[in-house]
Amino acid sequence: MVIEDRIFVGIGKILIDTPAEDWNIPNLHFIVSKSGDKTYEAVNLEFGLVAVGESGVDAAGDLASLACAYILSVIHEGNGYKELRDIVRKNFMADYWAEYRGIEFDLAETGDDLSHDIDKRINKAIQESFSDELRKALERGAKQAASEIIAMFSVRPPIVEYKEIQKERAAA
Repeated sequence: MVIEDRIFVGIGKILIDTPAEDWNIPNLHFIVSKSGDKTYEAVNLEFGLVAVGESGVDAAGDLASLACAYILSVIHEGNGYKELRDIVRKNFMADYWAEYRGIEFDLAETGDDLSHDIDKRINKAIQESFSDELRKALERGAKQAASEIIAMFSVRPPIVEYKEIQKERAAA
């Protein structure tokens, strides 16, 4: 996959807890690039899902909604959990993964990496109630599936962690 001419501005993880189901989803990873002056694109590295927004945070929120809708669709209407596992094994996003890891290491050099920061935030986010902002992002990103997603994840909504980098990074 060619990713030339991309200007990467951040990375993140989506944490989805499914207490009402007998299956769970590992953390999903994403990378955000800037596409022009007012558009940001968040790309999920496991499934290749893409969402756009007016900021990196907006794109990440919409990607979380899209990922939840996609997962529910595959589990309930597709070939189930096996289909999700088969998709992630293909590693078709290898170039994006390389950029993601490079950014994570750049952030780690200054102690500002997502991996260490996220552990601190997870406990706090789980204890907080389901925010109106996240509910709006879920409804905006996946309107037709919003009520199903909200019902399923209202006990523990997906947590979106996003870290912007100080210097925009062009693809190598």
